[in-house]
Amino acid sequence: MRRALYILAILLLAAGCGQTAQEKQSRKIQALILQLESEDSEVWTLALDRLVIIGEPAVKPLIARLGDFNFMVSGRAASALAEIGEPALVPLMTALQDEDEDVRRHAAIALGHMGHKAAVNTLIRTLKDKECQVRREAAWALGAIGDERAVGPLVEMVKRNSYYPTTAAEALGYIGKPAVVPLIELLESETEMTRFCAVLALRKIPDKRAVEPLVRHLKDESCSVREYAADALGNIGDDRAVKPLVDALSDESGNVRTYAARALGRLKDSRAVESLIGALNDTERSVRASAAEALGEIGDTKALEPLIQRLKDSVDYVVSETADALKKITSQDFGTDYEKWKTWFEQNKDK
Repeated sequence: MRRALYILAILLLAAGCGQTAQEKQSRKIQALILQLESEDSEVWTLALDRLVIIGEPAVKPLIARLGDFNFMVSGRAASALAEIGEPALVPLMTALQDEDEDVRRHAAIALGHMGHKAAVNTLIRTLKDKECQVRREAAWALGAIGDERAVGPLVEMVKRNSYYPTTAAEALGYIGKPAVVPLIELLESETEMTRFCAVLALRKIPDKRAVEPLVRHLKDESCSVREYAADALGNIGDDRAVKPLVDALSDESGNVRTYAARALGRLKDSRAVESLIGALNDTERSVRASAAEALGEIGDTKALEPLIQRLKDSVDYVVSETADALKKITSQDFGTDYEKWKTWFEQNKDK
């Protein structure tokens, strides 16, 4: 395949003998675009780099390949256009109106990677494209650009609860603080998916305005919402969340208990130690492992003896997390050897 592409590229270049400089450049561009089909990363990467150097003359031929049946070629063409930058901006915005769904989709991807705010309004309009995958990539691109003008339209996309509301939610998370208040309002929706999208976005934004609303949703009827609410509170790092997260260690869902333990580890508050020690005996392996990890993050020596006992757990990754926690707290390393840890503890517990 690589040899065939080289031969075709050489033939294209050779055919340019006796032609104008513009015609020769056109053939060179076509030869390089042909090399984007290569499975050899060195070949297509070098071709892509050369197309970026050529710049504006390569824009139109690259846009023509955005709808290529070979998704690798269309993706590489989008990457080249994004790197070319300003000269490709207007042509890519125009391509969002193309009849071909794949051209529109890859144009949105390229604009997202380019990150130019001039594309925001056009991408907002594309959120109403008839094809759901185009809408998804437009939402992603708006998140990548990060302009607050997109907050309202993305919130509406979440509310519509049609295809890919989570992509719109993640985009709001990337936009950050301008999206916090609308996301808090979405938490009060009667629709589970809308509330889930809100916590999904809020866990990416460490903003203390969300603490109390997220604490309330540790009691949400949806376990998925409770999981991500716990995760978001751990990311925010506000000590108002400690007691509610400790309470969440008793949630009926093992996943919620796991997220609560991990969040408490990130908060590193000693008030959680006793409850996390209790969680070392949880029936769910993921909770036991997360409790051990959290105790290692907090670093309180009261956890040493219970952690050493947990080295006898029947689940390997629980034992591994426990050994890591012991190493963090003590600066000793006896691996997963229960007897060595027990001996060391007996010799040092009164020091």
